[in-house]
Amino acid sequence: MAREALAQAVGVAPSARLKASLRYCEGHLHRIDGEARKGRGKTLEAQQEFSEAVTAFREAAELRHDWPDPFLGLARTFIYGLEDVDRGADALAQAQRLGYTPGDRETTQLADGYRARGDTLARTARTLTGLAQEQEYLARAAEAYRKAVDLYAKVVSFSDVARTMRLTQRALAQVEQRIGDLSKPAVQPPPPQKPAPADEVQPRKGAAPDEPR
Repeated sequence: MAREALAQAVGVAPSARLKASLRYCEGHLHRIDGEARKGRGKTLEAQQEFSEAVTAFREAAELRHDWPDPFLGLARTFIYGLEDVDRGADALAQAQRLGYTPGDRETTQLADGYRARGDTLARTARTLTGLAQEQEYLARAAEAYRKAVDLYAKVVSFSDVARTMRLTQRALAQVEQRIGDLSKPAVQPPPPQKPAPADEVQPRKGAAPDEPR
């Protein structure tokens, strides 16, 4: 395996470049294991693997200051593993500063990250139905979905983006519909009618008036 070969090479000639390559490889192994455990519902184990991946990628970046690849590994770990699209976007920006040109894959990753954020916020909003916080979470979900749609639109021919974009647009429409429903003024029931005073009660039609006694 690549990891064993690199470990042997580091043992023979422990250069910073080889150490960086070793930690980069280990970062991806932890990331892959984390994604597999996450898919099987083993959340705690997955989180541990993702944490190890982040550490390995960061060490690789420190060992080779001009190497953008560790930041690409960080971006994928943050977006798909830890579901933190903000840190994923920061990692991609750092890779760009080191000379990497993002392509359709990286744009799709960011879009997926914002879509996942929208899904999470929309689910939270559903648990807050009828509470004041519901509208706040819906607004944040709508914002995340819009960012995802805008990014998907740039790479609509890439992989399965067209289908994912339609699903995201549908989710956005549902959130916007709910926001619209909450914005409508509540319909107030008509006030109850007061009974007429006793001296204003009219005799029934056809009924004889009371005779004086």
